[in-house]
Amino acid sequence: MGSSLKFALVAAAEADFYLRLAPTMIWDCAAGQAIIEAAGGVVLQTDGTSLSCDCKGKLKQNGFIAARTPQLAARLIATMRELETTSTGPTRQ
Repeated sequence: MGSSLKFALVAAAEADFYLRLAPTMIWDCAAGQAIIEAAGGVVLQTDGTSLSCDCKGKLKQNGFIAARTPQLAARLIATMRELETTSTGPTRQ
C-alpha cells in the first residue's frame, strides 16, 4: 500500500498511526501531512519535532510518525525512546 493511502487511512480514522522509519523526501509526505493535520492529527519527525515542509531546509527526512492525535504521537515517541534504551542494554567490558 502506498504512502498516500496510509496517510488517508489515518486522516479518516481508519488507522491510528503510520510510522515510517526509512528515509523519504519531504515532497513524498507534504500532501499527506496537510490532510492529516486538517483532520486534527499530527505528523512529526521521529524525535518528536515538527515535520517542516520548508524547501529551504532539509529535504530528506529520516522517517516520521503520522498519528490521529498529538497524544498518540507522544505515546509512540515515548515508546520508541524506551525501546531504543532497552535494546542497547548495558555494555560489556
